[in-house]
Amino acid sequence: EAVRPPLYPLVLAAFQSALGEGRPFAVAVILAQALLGAFGCALAADMGGRLFGPAAGRIAGIASALHPELLLYPSLLLTETLAVVLVTAGLWAAARGLAAASPWRWALLCGACCGAAALTRASLLPLAGMAALWLAWALPSRRQALAAAVCCAAAACAVVGPWTLRNRLRLGAWVPVTTKMGWDLYEQFCPEATGGPIYDSIRWPREVRDMGEVEADRALRRAAWRHLLARPGRAVALTLIRVRRLWNPFPNDPGHRTPAVMAVSLLANLPLFLLALASVTLLRRAPAAWTLAALPVLLLGLVHAVFMGSVRYRAPALPALGVLAGAAWVRLREAPRP
Repeated sequence: EAVRPPLYPLVLAAFQSALGEGRPFAVAVILAQALLGAFGCALAADMGGRLFGPAAGRIAGIASALHPELLLYPSLLLTETLAVVLVTAGLWAAARGLAAASPWRWALLCGACCGAAALTRASLLPLAGMAALWLAWALPSRRQALAAAVCCAAAACAVVGPWTLRNRLRLGAWVPVTTKMGWDLYEQFCPEATGGPIYDSIRWPREVRDMGEVEADRALRRAAWRHLLARPGRAVALTLIRVRRLWNPFPNDPGHRTPAVMAVSLLANLPLFLLALASVTLLRRAPAAWTLAALPVLLLGLVHAVFMGSVRYRAPALPALGVLAGAAWVRLREAPRP
């Protein structure tokens, strides 16, 4: 089957084969994720420094290191930490390529990281294409820009390709990452849809029960599209709910809304979001740098306007938000006072 992206299960399987099940396995994975998260903070700091200067880089690194969501995820056996670091590494490699004499080498690393991110979380599949387009636009030499864009796309295809070929051989269809897209779309556009998680309470169409996973995926996509066209106004309202859930400064789950959690969430997220939003003023001054840092924010915003929104799903964009926030803070500090 190809319901889940394969990379994180493979990582867990490697730890399990070495340590078996139980506490040693869980502790080893958590420690490895903590180290990986720290590495991601260093990447965010270096990327911010290269794009907007050392002060912005320091703020980006501190924001990534102290954000409560990024502190929490390494302690959980979830894809968040791996996805965060792979996305940040891809952006960092692209930033290195911007000032490199031979940017195609960094473009290869960028594409490989973006491809690995897609195999960790399917919503990140378009990131490699976005990064390739960014390289084609941002690099000053047209020849180098074209070469870097091709290298980025080729590296991503080389990483995602074996899994796609495996799916073709096993399932008889070209499935780049997952066959779960139809199920996720139907959850968000079916008659019971709320914009949040209702997977276990949906009345799924009876005919999909006897279908293979590829056929069920396609049938549910068609059914979701029919529901969308039948009630477009409702679809727009659900889109707004999903976007709100994605960028909610507070937990969406009422069970997690204790006074302490609410206060910490507000203090961590509101300044970050406001400063990142204020960084739009840098678009004219540093368009290439701002656009690169904004790529995962724009991507996840668009993807989760269609698919379910959750604070978990914004995690790969948080270090990039830290970079944008750091740039805005430095810019505000440098602005002349009246």
